[in-house]
Amino acid sequence: MIWGRIAGQIRVITVPGLFELSGMSGTRFSEAVFHEAHACWRSLAVGIVLMMIYDIFRLFRLLVKHSAWMIGVEDVIYWVFASFTVFGLFYLENDGALRFYMIGVVILGMILYDRIVSTNFFRVLKKAGRCFRIKIRKKTQKQSR
Repeated sequence: MIWGRIAGQIRVITVPGLFELSGMSGTRFSEAVFHEAHACWRSLAVGIVLMMIYDIFRLFRLLVKHSAWMIGVEDVIYWVFASFTVFGLFYLENDGALRFYMIGVVILGMILYDRIVSTNFFRVLKKAGRCFRIKIRKKTQKQSR
């Protein structure tokens, strides 16, 4: 392989027969790298979206009282949805081929969202909830006098 800089872009020039992608000789290596990087970014986005959906479940649980049995049912529904979503990602990006780095990036996206966005979001919600409860208590105390 010969690396060259052409028109301000880095291109990979392949020697025919030395590197083949999809059975075509002379295919540029950068197309394969671009495809894998795109799959990686989509995996990260899927992980973030899955955690956003789980946050909706958690928010719903804060607003409406749930039994332990109902929380279990909601979690099963969520994980079935998540598994179909990740399978759809594999199917669209890699024709169903299992790529373990994509699973890792989905999990990384979930962890990043949970640690950065979700934690702060629920912290703000709890403060707002306390403030709202205090105002309701003061209002009910004035009305009872």
